Amino acid sequence: MLRVEGITASYGSVHALDDVSLTMGDQIVCLLGANGAGKSTTLNCISGIVQPKAGRIFFEDEDITGLAPEHVVKRGIIQVPEGREIFSSMTVGENILLGAYLRSDKSSTDDDLASVLDYFPVLEQRLKQQAGTLSGGEQQMLAIGRALMSKPKLLMMDEPSLGLSPVLVDSLFEIIGRVHKAGVPILLVEQNASIALAFSEFGYILENGEMILNGESAVLSNNEAVREAYLGL
Repeated sequence: MLRVEGITASYGSVHALDDVSLTMGDQIVCLLGANGAGKSTTLNCISGIVQPKAGRIFFEDEDITGLAPEHVVKRGIIQVPEGREIFSSMTVGENILLGAYLRSDKSSTDDDLASVLDYFPVLEQRLKQQAGTLSGGEQQMLAIGRALMSKPKLLMMDEPSLGLSPVLVDSLFEIIGRVHKAGVPILLVEQNASIALAFSEFGYILENGEMILNGESAVLSNNEAVREAYLGL
C-alpha cells in the first residue's frame, strides 16, 4: 500500500532524514525513535507537508512524491498530527465534520458520523461544546474522529498517547485496535514504545534521521538493544 524509497529531507540547513525507506500493507506499523529522530518528518513527507529533497513515495503504486497535502488527502492518506491541532473556537461537531470537507460522497457522512460517535461516545455528549474546553484525552479523541470522517485508506497517527494518563492511553489504543479491525491500516509514531510494539505487527526504528532497524514487532520487543534503549529493560 505504502512504499517510501530513500527519502532525504531537511529544514533549511538542518538535516532531518537521510535515505529513509519503509513499506507497509494493511497492518499496523509503528515508527519509533527518540525526540528529533525524524519520525514526524517522515509522516510529514508522506502527507506532502514537507517536500523530500531526494527519494520517492508511492501509495497504491502511484508516485505521490511532491503532491500538495490536499491532493494527498484526496487519495486517502490522513494524518492525526502531534498536538491534535483541533480548532478550539469551533464546536466539537464542527471539528468532526471538517474531516469530511474534501469528500465527494456527502450523502454517507451521517453514517460515518454515527460510526465516529460509536467509537467515542463522550463526543456525542459534547457536539455543541467548544472544542477548546475539552480535556486532553477528549481532544485526542476528537482529532482521531475528525480524521476518520475523511474515510482514510491509510491513517497516520503522530504521538496519540502524548500527555494522556495510563488509563486513557489503554482506552485510546483499544479504540485504535477497533479502527484497524474495521479495515484501516495505521502508521503509528509513538513515544510509548512498549504499547506501540504491543499493538503493531511491524516496526521501524529511526535514529538521527536514519533507519537503523526494522522487523516484526514481537522480534523487536525481544531485541536487547531495543529493550535497553526504548523499553527501559
